[in-house]
Amino acid sequence: MKTKPTPLDSHPDASRRPCITRPVPALRSGHRLMQRQSPGKQIPGNKWLMLALLLNVQTPMAVCAAPVTPNFIPSVKSLTLGAGDTALTKNSKIYYAHPTLKNVAGTLKADLNITQGLDLAVVPGGAAGKGDILLKMDPNIAGPEGYQMTVDGKVTIEAQDKKGAWPGTATLLQAIRRDGAKVANMTVIDKADKPIRGYQIEVKQGWSMQDLKDSIRLMHLLKLNTLMLHMSGVQAVAMCMDAPLGARQFQVFAKADMTELVVYAKDHGVDMIPHSEIQSRCQMTLPWIWI
Repeated sequence: MKTKPTPLDSHPDASRRPCITRPVPALRSGHRLMQRQSPGKQIPGNKWLMLALLLNVQTPMAVCAAPVTPNFIPSVKSLTLGAGDTALTKNSKIYYAHPTLKNVAGTLKADLNITQGLDLAVVPGGAAGKGDILLKMDPNIAGPEGYQMTVDGKVTIEAQDKKGAWPGTATLLQAIRRDGAKVANMTVIDKADKPIRGYQIEVKQGWSMQDLKDSIRLMHLLKLNTLMLHMSGVQAVAMCMDAPLGARQFQVFAKADMTELVVYAKDHGVDMIPHSEIQSRCQMTLPWIWI
């Protein structure tokens, strides 16, 4: 005999009912990858795989009974929860204590605008107060991508260098709850297990500039640091040219496009590595090289 599932809200023990997590709001932008497709247009299989990886990842935006231990992706090395929480408001500011962290602060500002609708000021210096965010360097932090995030009325992210600040800001974005942009007071100590954490996209399968930018931003949220672009021979030659080639059956990127993507990736802590197929298609590529 089949029994009717117990609704979540009427679970006999609400304190132990299963948590339902939802995608971080920033992932909404990734849905545009699907929304831009025309009704009859088929999305290549590798794009569906990327969407499955990025859009279906769940973050600690839980709707179960509080308090809830945040679930970070990937899991962090050390998490110590404190009492209470810290709220980010429209009056909060993002401080960067070192000039090299300016673009990290700028990217965090953009991400908070997308995810929380907060347009925070970015300010140099270290005079962060209640509700503010401070990015700073500390040579004592272990690992080239190690960081420590302390939330205790304000948010402080300390890293040995800029490479550690990127995953630190990603942890903050994952930790923000939906109930008024609040973050549980906590201390997180973390570092990467692997120096290269990435994904490969076969860009000849219909990926546009905006698709790639959306993917780069989502990779940053998941703390992936390497994006490999698998290109056709023609695409590889086109990216070395000042002007794009004529109409093609797949997207091509000129030198300016690739430069823009590389800079965008760097501003999200992602190294971009284009590579091309050339072995059996030399006869198609060589004429372009020698023109």
